[in-house]
Amino acid sequence: GDRPLTAKELRTKLSAIWQTSHSWRMVSLGRGFYEFHFDSFEDMRLAWSSGTVNLKPGLLRLSKWTNDFSTSTPRQTHAQV
Repeated sequence: GDRPLTAKELRTKLSAIWQTSHSWRMVSLGRGFYEFHFDSFEDMRLAWSSGTVNLKPGLLRLSKWTNDFSTSTPRQTHAQV
């Protein structure tokens, strides 16, 4: 298959899709997980409402943050087939 997107490529694709009015940041958590920080609540809602994003290759599935999140034991509820 396709190689995973780099963080820079991911940011570029998401910037084109989300088209926010304020800045936002993404922090790599490792193992393909990212945390997103928005300067505007409305921009966060815009990104959240876009749902699963087809990045071609791959998908970005947003999940609500939980305090017990761990990249080593994520709860996988979906599979790409």
